[in-house]
Amino acid sequence: MKKGFLQFWFSVNRDIYIELSFQFKTNPWRVYSLAHGKRTRSLKDSRILQELQTRGIVNKIKPW
Repeated sequence: MKKGFLQFWFSVNRDIYIELSFQFKTNPWRVYSLAHGKRTRSLKDSRILQELQTRGIVNKIKPW
């Protein structure tokens, strides 16, 4: 977990993750993990992924 947190902290897109976390009322770590391949659990997670795709951070969203 410590290594993952450091990767988040020094991420180039950290400001975008924090901005989206305020917009969708979740924590930035969840946005970061969704951007890096974590599976969605709710409709809010899929909306976050769609927003990441429109901003050009995520290239393709898997349908499963």
